[in-house]
Amino acid sequence: MGRMADGEGNDQSRLRAALARLERTWSRLGLAIADAAAPGLDEEVVRSTLSVLDLEAPAELVTWFGWHNGASTSPYMREALPGWWLLTLDECVDRFLSHRGFGRPEGWAWVETLFPIMAMDAYRLLAEVRPGSPTVPIHVGPRDDEPHGPYASSLLELIEFAVLLMEGPAVTMNEEHGVLALDRSHPAVKTRAMLF
Repeated sequence: MGRMADGEGNDQSRLRAALARLERTWSRLGLAIADAAAPGLDEEVVRSTLSVLDLEAPAELVTWFGWHNGASTSPYMREALPGWWLLTLDECVDRFLSHRGFGRPEGWAWVETLFPIMAMDAYRLLAEVRPGSPTVPIHVGPRDDEPHGPYASSLLELIEFAVLLMEGPAVTMNEEHGVLALDRSHPAVKTRAMLF
C-alpha cells in the first residue's frame, strides 16, 4: 500500500474510533445489528472488488468494509443508522451494477462514481468515489432516479453526526417494532433531514 497523505491516517483513525462508538451505541440501544453484524473484509478484497468495477478504493470505503461486511440477517434487522441498513460488499456491488445498467442509457454520469453503502427500502446512501481521494462525500438517492446531495463531506462526517444523534435525545428505540425512532422536530435532525 502507498504512503498515506498528511491527515489521511488521522482521518482513518477517527473513522475507526467513530465506528467503534457507533457499535457501542447499537448495544446500548439494543439494536439487533449489534449481534448480527458480520466480520469485516481484508483490505485487498475491498480494493480488488472495486478495481473490477473500475473504481479506485478510497481509504474510507476500505475502513468501512474492513469494519463490518454487512450483516447475517434480514434487511429489517440490519438497521445501523436511523432508517439505514448495513449492506454486504456483494450487495453494494449488485446495486452499483443495477444503477449502471439503467443509468448509462439515460446518460447519467453519476452511475460511474456513486457507490451504494447502505439502503432504506427504495433509497440508497451513496459514496462518491473520486480518483485519488481518500474520502467519499455522501449522497442520498432513490433506487431508479438521480441522487441528491452531497449531505456529508465524508463517511467520517456522516458517522460522527449519526453517533451524536443516536447518543442524544433525537433518537430512541421503538421497542414495539425493534427499530430506531427519530425525532424529526429536533434541530440537529432538521439540519440534514435528507440523511435520516
